[in-house]
Amino acid sequence: PLDFEWRNSKRSLNYLTDQMLKLSAPNDSILILGMPTLFANFCERDVTQSVTLVERNTPIVNGLKKFANHKAKIHEADIFKVQPEVLGQYQCVFMDPPWYSEHFYQFVWLAAQCLHVGGTLAISIPPINTRPDIDIERIQWFQFCQQQGLCLENLHANHLEYTMPFFEFNAFRAGGIQNILPFWRKGDFAVLKKMKQQHTERKTYEEKASGWVEREISS
Repeated sequence: PLDFEWRNSKRSLNYLTDQMLKLSAPNDSILILGMPTLFANFCERDVTQSVTLVERNTPIVNGLKKFANHKAKIHEADIFKVQPEVLGQYQCVFMDPPWYSEHFYQFVWLAAQCLHVGGTLAISIPPINTRPDIDIERIQWFQFCQQQGLCLENLHANHLEYTMPFFEFNAFRAGGIQNILPFWRKGDFAVLKKMKQQHTERKTYEEKASGWVEREISS
């Protein structure tokens, strides 16, 4: 695929960065799970918080090393496999997992294990018009959060926007649909508090093998 990732728009990155500053104290430590553009955007601000990114894509990690210092760290690891004790404890976690249950559970479990009691989890979730039965899925997701000791504090509808990837432009074009705005895809922004420590088992996860053969040409 030319580009298969949903990326936050610059406006959303600025909104999320502002929320990171709002939801954390000046000396807090922040964990970002799989949002390299947010990590870069945050590092470009003159901030006092320390931030750690967990990212498994080596080329992306290499591209972000220019931001690395004693307050900005990059942990090259697979979110679905890394152990929470390797990452440590944080006052705030930001993440944007794929909008499917098996991924959501993995991200939330890891985040909950890495949060201090009283800490904040900020997460992007799909809005209620995303697909059939998403309302039922969201209820199940929030129930899972509660089982991890997390309580929903705020839910902001359609506060995040994503840049449409090339594959969807092509899909709309092939379907005869024109003049689609590039930021039509919205996401809800949920903020949860960790109320108590819950020691739960990590759900079993088997990543589906990709049928694509990857090749790197001239870096």
